[in-house]
Amino acid sequence: MYSIEKTPFGYKLTHRGNSSAETTRKWIADIETILEQHEGDFSVLVDMRTFIPVNRDAFAGAQMGIQLAMRKGLKRVAVITANPVLSFQMKRLLGEAGGFEMSRFIDAKTCDDWPQRAIEWLVSGVDPDKQPASVHAG
Repeated sequence: MYSIEKTPFGYKLTHRGNSSAETTRKWIADIETILEQHEGDFSVLVDMRTFIPVNRDAFAGAQMGIQLAMRKGLKRVAVITANPVLSFQMKRLLGEAGGFEMSRFIDAKTCDDWPQRAIEWLVSGVDPDKQPASVHAG
């Protein structure tokens, strides 16, 4: 299951549970429809804290969605996870799609202020990995 919300910086994608090839196809169609109407650069917050690591079909579909977004003006991505396997998959996915440099990955289990760090990255380019560790949860 997923939701897509318009935000001041672009979009917030929330993924919950797991993803089938059918769900991924629907997600791509929704992204295409939204981006057809979008003008200019945008950023995306991807909240995957309760998402189950993706299967191959979903992985390939997600790559297509990322590449489409990049062609339409995707500037920055903040991926929020709470699962190291999913974090690894998303790093690989964005790397293979050509979007690794524009992406930052935040582990919600170790970073209490992940919403603030994500927004600072998306809006102002403040790298969450280069902020003081003292704000991280223990």
